[in-house]
Amino acid sequence: MNRTSIRPCPPELHRQALELVLQEVTPQLRSGLVDVLRPTAEKGIDVFAGLVIAEADGQLVGASWLQPQVGRTATLWLPITRPAQQGETERQLAIAAVNSSQELPVDLVQVLLDEENARYVPLLDELQFEKLAQLEYLMHAVPRRYLGDLDPDVVLDSPAMDQRELLEQLVKSTYEQTLDCPGLEGRRHIGDVLSGYQSVGEYDPQMWYIVRWKSEPVGVLLTAPYPDGEQWEIVYVGVAPRFRGQQLGRKILAHLGSLAAKRRVDYIVVAVDSANTPALRIYEQAGYARWAERTAYIRSIEEDHAG
Repeated sequence: MNRTSIRPCPPELHRQALELVLQEVTPQLRSGLVDVLRPTAEKGIDVFAGLVIAEADGQLVGASWLQPQVGRTATLWLPITRPAQQGETERQLAIAAVNSSQELPVDLVQVLLDEENARYVPLLDELQFEKLAQLEYLMHAVPRRYLGDLDPDVVLDSPAMDQRELLEQLVKSTYEQTLDCPGLEGRRHIGDVLSGYQSVGEYDPQMWYIVRWKSEPVGVLLTAPYPDGEQWEIVYVGVAPRFRGQQLGRKILAHLGSLAAKRRVDYIVVAVDSANTPALRIYEQAGYARWAERTAYIRSIEEDHAG
């Protein structure tokens, strides 16, 4: 029987290994990874330190990738192997990829799993990942002219990062009693959280807002454009607990929709915890429709190694 070996991917095999592990990713999303990797690399982080490969008879037969990201997080790209190496080789690749986090500035690893890859759930359980949330991906086709009503008492104040202390206070307050991925609360420092938010899409400080209602700061709206300019993403939106119940979510979306229409954006996208039924209802009433669903898993990185 041929012996399969697992090792970190050498530079000369980076392209071949990435083509394998990202084979199910659309070419458009794959090309967008370059923009995601750039800010991480600029911080001096080796973005390929978590890329591991399996070889048999000197041939590449499998790969997995722990992709480090800004904000001390990483995404685990699950192992892809040739059919003959499925099973134990996949297990060893995943273990090696997760263990590479010990050499990287990573506190939290995430995996996004669609229904087609449900067979990986036992492997994630073995690697001590926990289910965080079922995520609904929503999309809104922006009309060329916004015809709704805008509450004049709601103001989107940007750039929010110019008010860093207030921004941090508001983000932390919006996490209290949240229904959107509550399992994340307290797992990361607020500075790392904001750095992670900045890495989504193409960070534009003018699109990060302190939400004010009747002149009082009540929440945040963090959005990001994509390079083609045709799509915006709601990275994070939240309202402090004492201001909830005032229909502020609906009013914030109305202001965002108006801005998007003025700038001739085609789509706004957002991911929402399926357990957050009040938020889903608000989005649906604003014209957002489901287009995908994935399950998010997370694992905190501690001193011990996986496996």
